[in-house]
Amino acid sequence: MIRVGLATYHDNGVDFSICPYVKNPQGLEEQVGYTHETVTAILMKRVADYLEEDIQIVQIKNDINSVIQDYNLDVLNVSYSNIKAIMSERAIDLIPCQVVASAGNSGEDGEGPIARFNNVISVGAVDKNGNHLDFSSYGKGQLDYVAIGRHEVNGRRRQGTSFASPIFAVLYAYISKRTDNVIEVINELVVDVDEYGEDLKTGLGWLRMEDVKKWGDNVGKYSMDIKDHWAENIIKKYIDKGIVKGYPDGTFRPDETVTRAELLAILNRL
Repeated sequence: MIRVGLATYHDNGVDFSICPYVKNPQGLEEQVGYTHETVTAILMKRVADYLEEDIQIVQIKNDINSVIQDYNLDVLNVSYSNIKAIMSERAIDLIPCQVVASAGNSGEDGEGPIARFNNVISVGAVDKNGNHLDFSSYGKGQLDYVAIGRHEVNGRRRQGTSFASPIFAVLYAYISKRTDNVIEVINELVVDVDEYGEDLKTGLGWLRMEDVKKWGDNVGKYSMDIKDHWAENIIKKYIDKGIVKGYPDGTFRPDETVTRAELLAILNRL
């Protein structure tokens, strides 16, 4: 399961009561309408469903650091307006998890270089074909990456960089569960959709769900607890053949004794 924080200072946002996981996006829409936070949560859940990953979404209004520690969050998603309203630069650098923030919706030379913060990944918006969306803030120091920022939610168009950053946040959290080298993996996966290399409108590139899912199904399928184990290569060989599998929590536990039931399951796959 991935745990994603949703920072907001709006009183009319969806009340997750620090936290049920959003099992039913359609039911949630019917219950609380189209608040910004609700749409954000729906988009997060859509990405998690596509990745076939359970997600817990924690709404954070006040004591950010304690909530992040209490819920062991993998990433904190923040809109540009919220990051200005509730965090100082010093506070941002003290947050004990990765922060993903929207770049803002002011077009060229937008509202401010969020990307300058050490612990913030700034995300701009593209359409489903990877084209830069005109409202998405860009310019020197404005953004690191882009994600899709135009969506249909129950028949209504919702767009903005604050609907691109939650997509990236869930993808980041998914990758972080499978490797310690998150940024290296992201930089390998992003699609260069504008000028070659890092550019003003799309940063280092577009992180797509399908590329992350493919990576997760292949490179990311090996449990981290087999890394540097004496049998790592043998275990990978039999995982690839579908003969052995890990546990639901993502571990393989290579030094544990195989149970009778596990041995029978392995023999049935031969």
